[in-house]
Amino acid sequence: MLAILEKLRKIEKKLSSLKDRQKISDYRLILKLNMSANLYIVTDDISHADISAILEDEKLDIDMEIINFEAFQADDYYASLFARTKPLDLGLRRSLSNIIDDDGDMKKTASCPIISFYSYKGGVGRTTALALFASYYATHYGKKVFVIDCDFEAPGLINFFGVSNEDISKNGIVEYLKDKEGLGDQVNLRDGYTYEISKRYSGDGEIHLLPAGNVFEDENRFDYLEALARLDIHSSSTIVEQFQNVITDINKMFSPDVILIDSRTGFNDIFGIIANRLSTAVVGFFGNNIQNRPGLHFFINTLLRKKREVDLILVLSIISSSFTKALNAFNDEIDTYIQNNIADDLEALPVLPVFSLGRYTLLEKIGTIDEDPDDFISTINRMIPPDYNELFAKLAQTISKIADRMGEKNDMAGISEVGKDDLTESIPVKPDKSDELGGCCETNKCDDIKRLKIDILSQLFKNFPQKYAENIQFTESFIQNEFYIRKCMEEIFNQDKFMLIGSKGTGKTALYQALRQDDFFTRLRDKAQKSHMNYKVVNVITLEGESGNKFFDISANISQSDIDDPEFFYSRFWRVYIWNAIRIDDEKTGFVSSVPVSPIKSNTATASFFKEFICQDEKFEIIENELDAIDEHLKSTNQYLMITFDQLDKVVKPSLWSKAISPLIKLCQHRKYDRAFPKLFLRRDLFNKLGNLTNKASLEKQAINLEWTREELFAFFFKIVFSRCRASFVHYAEERQEIQEYQLDDVLRKLRKKNSYNQLPADDYLLKPLVKIFFGEQAGRFGETYHWIYKSLKNADGTISLRPFLDLIKLAIEKQYENPILNGDPFPLLSNKCLMHAQVREKAVKGHFEDLAGEEGNETLNMIISDIRDNKVPNYLKISPLIQHDFEALMEDIMDRNQEALTGVALRDLEDALILNGIVFTRYVQGGKKKYTFAYLYKYYLGLRSPAKR
Repeated sequence: MLAILEKLRKIEKKLSSLKDRQKISDYRLILKLNMSANLYIVTDDISHADISAILEDEKLDIDMEIINFEAFQADDYYASLFARTKPLDLGLRRSLSNIIDDDGDMKKTASCPIISFYSYKGGVGRTTALALFASYYATHYGKKVFVIDCDFEAPGLINFFGVSNEDISKNGIVEYLKDKEGLGDQVNLRDGYTYEISKRYSGDGEIHLLPAGNVFEDENRFDYLEALARLDIHSSSTIVEQFQNVITDINKMFSPDVILIDSRTGFNDIFGIIANRLSTAVVGFFGNNIQNRPGLHFFINTLLRKKREVDLILVLSIISSSFTKALNAFNDEIDTYIQNNIADDLEALPVLPVFSLGRYTLLEKIGTIDEDPDDFISTINRMIPPDYNELFAKLAQTISKIADRMGEKNDMAGISEVGKDDLTESIPVKPDKSDELGGCCETNKCDDIKRLKIDILSQLFKNFPQKYAENIQFTESFIQNEFYIRKCMEEIFNQDKFMLIGSKGTGKTALYQALRQDDFFTRLRDKAQKSHMNYKVVNVITLEGESGNKFFDISANISQSDIDDPEFFYSRFWRVYIWNAIRIDDEKTGFVSSVPVSPIKSNTATASFFKEFICQDEKFEIIENELDAIDEHLKSTNQYLMITFDQLDKVVKPSLWSKAISPLIKLCQHRKYDRAFPKLFLRRDLFNKLGNLTNKASLEKQAINLEWTREELFAFFFKIVFSRCRASFVHYAEERQEIQEYQLDDVLRKLRKKNSYNQLPADDYLLKPLVKIFFGEQAGRFGETYHWIYKSLKNADGTISLRPFLDLIKLAIEKQYENPILNGDPFPLLSNKCLMHAQVREKAVKGHFEDLAGEEGNETLNMIISDIRDNKVPNYLKISPLIQHDFEALMEDIMDRNQEALTGVALRDLEDALILNGIVFTRYVQGGKKKYTFAYLYKYYLGLRSPAKR
């Protein structure tokens, strides 16, 4: 206790007594910042000497002023002084005024719940829990979550959700508060202040992060610290109003379902602002030790005594042993403190929700350099450890309760409780035929299963999905029954990700085409929860063979020998090309300009037009100004422009990519526009081969990965099953009884969810039982079918393509027709004997490889694979794996046979073609030699043997 405060309180009691006895009219005892005091007394009855005698016992040097009543009424200064101070006023402070002076008044500015996460000490898992809950709530409830990092001195949330690996420098709330103060409405929260978190972490929902600030680079960090130094946290009215304005902007621009705020540790003004003044619920994290006790008492006292409508949740974290004992002691401490210190201020003793969290090594890695993003995602998908799950379920319930309290519709679950009974119109009730067929139930069941099998396989075979045609129409029927809307597609709206990278068969062009269909684009935008944003799409490259005026073959129309500085030339070239392509579609954005543009044709006229603007500085400046004007127009009309590029390998021959495409990637990476967002659809093999780029691994963090996962493959296949023969398949699943009733209910509930598009989430919990029913649980000695199918179809680089997967299933169905006995019990619906058949495996690869070899730059693949398949190479080299000297002998044999076609091609070029296209992978073995292994996918197609069978 401060001794001077104790003395001032004693003096204040004496003065209060004098006022009660009407010896003085009023008084103000004010403590100054330097710990001296001023005393003002309004009286006509007591002299200065009398007051000094009263104060003499406290031995304080107080600057005292006696004011007679007439002077007090005549001087406005005294009226103002007494109006803005209390009888005992502790004056101005340099910090903590938002806690000390809090009067209990809380303005409710949010239209959604605001949950603050607080801890008295660091190292108790507060920020980790917040990040996990954000992902949990977005993924499992499909909600929009907005996260704010208010731990200004030690920002931590930037390390989560993979954000710190994206090489994207953005400002945060500190810069926003000061920019808003200086520039007003010129500042937009979406433009350069917030991160949109990858769909990997948000699932069906959405997560946006407003970091504390830009702390990654020296110059940016200086500006952040300068802004932080100017942030007047201690002026209660100003800073609270500024924070309330930020909350208003968030609600206006993002319409979140909940705002999560990470507060600072310890006693601090930030906690006073966000927890005391803004939050609708506060979660306090405390360790199991005596050092946390003052913080626990402060937390309870600060928030409970005010009698506000604020939900409190207490967490004992992170317990490593003696769970029950620790939790009981924690509860006792809470109850004892409330009863001894706060009970008199409350109408009834509260029962505060208390949770405990254990210590988990896996979770401790989250947000660190050792984190594996797949572990984070897996943790969320598997509903995390039970103690976290209990806390998160309570938080979700609390958010729902607060939303109800705020008058919002309660839709906590995000899904309707629809069971399989709701499918009665589409699923026929199976009649009991046991009596009419002689009462042999087992025989009837076998016959019924056989009929269902034949019906399902027949419907699938007759209506099996085909390779997407270039001119496919995205009709309602096609979207509902043929097209699988993947999570990575929703990432197209993530403004920080400008590349979409995928191997052959990942659906790049199909997505590019789909974005050109207004109906599909609207559906995808709604599914990604971006319906509130006015997006326009401009495709700047017309697909080869289509009618249109946006296809220009650089390789054919620009002489490379005339270019002195490729980096300079192509950096300007792409600016001119983008400007011209956008301007051709002026009607989409409504931008008006008098600067003429040219139809983009693959001819010398277009080349001359481009060169004119590239080579003349004055004309190029016009382009720069026009692009700035377009961006300003988009801002003023509240539009967002998505600029998409596909089939760049048709525009630029692969041999020129390092010269011509690398400058485009750099241009897009460092875009200076707030409302125009480029999206480059790139072949993975060509991206991996690109030179003239630094830190490509980091650059790929800004890319959307279009590779299919095992779960997506199965989810797509079962979309086909449910669109073709849902009733029969559900009937078959019930008959086989190889899936639990609750699991089948979950599957059907997901299918009936609004905007499910007849497809299941890519979740192995839902898909594994279905795979077991359709393909059987075990693939012979190769293990579980669910894993074997994926492993057997993997490319050498670990990716997997859709076409060989679908071809494998269709060919296996055809093979099963040849052996009708497989349609009975005990075989699965589609026997894995057919899936594993060598001829089926061989044919399944054929179409995929032909597509792959037909890509620009892959001409050499046909020669390599044809020579191996046709047994033109020595028999002893048709093995996998090959040690380095054998692999080189194989390549040299092929090169000798195809000398004319491979003129100018080196052995390394053949090696790169096989590795970059996922046909071969390498690793080093003893002696520093390489070992070359063909992907198992190609084993039967190439007729390879193992070295042991030479």
